[in-house]
Amino acid sequence: MKANELRDLVISAVLLAVAFGIALSGGFSPSLPDRSDLLRAMFMALVGVSLGFVLHEMGHRFLARRFGCHAEYVM
Repeated sequence: MKANELRDLVISAVLLAVAFGIALSGGFSPSLPDRSDLLRAMFMALVGVSLGFVLHEMGHRFLARRFGCHAEYVM
């Protein structure tokens, strides 16, 4: 795996975790005094959604390479 591909996967996974974390916590409001729900939701999204995303993209890559094609994740 090239360094650019790894960087793009990590950035995409983190951005997905932030987006899903905000959505799962009921939205973002800077005036909320307790942000623990948002952080908890972001952590759960990082583990669940990001892991699923990375495995899904690696599945595309593995299958393409198995059939002799070039495959690389680009953000």
